[in-house]
Amino acid sequence: SILLTSGRLSTDSKRIIEAAYATEHGLRGATSALKLAQQLITTTPEFNSNNLARKTGNKRVPTTPDPAAPVPYKAIVVLSLDGGLDSFNVLTPHTTCPLYRSYAQERDDVKLEL
Repeated sequence: SILLTSGRLSTDSKRIIEAAYATEHGLRGATSALKLAQQLITTTPEFNSNNLARKTGNKRVPTTPDPAAPVPYKAIVVLSLDGGLDSFNVLTPHTTCPLYRSYAQERDDVKLEL
């Protein structure tokens, strides 16, 4: 929870993941259960955001689509992707984290200094 969601994993999400882990552990063992738990964590709102996800219980108000334009519309969309996804810089330890030294030695010139 702390590494993957910065401690934001909700009680509901934890309960669901723990139950799935226990079931999988009983059926297929610890390795399979751990893999399942990791997959489930990556599907939580807490993993996919940088803020707390709070359930309000309120239904979302549907948005009204914009009216169609009176004339045909064309657009050119250009995505400039300079380089690929450097997965070693997606989740990086902060400089105050004990793992930062190992990360910095391994990444050398391409490390992020947070």
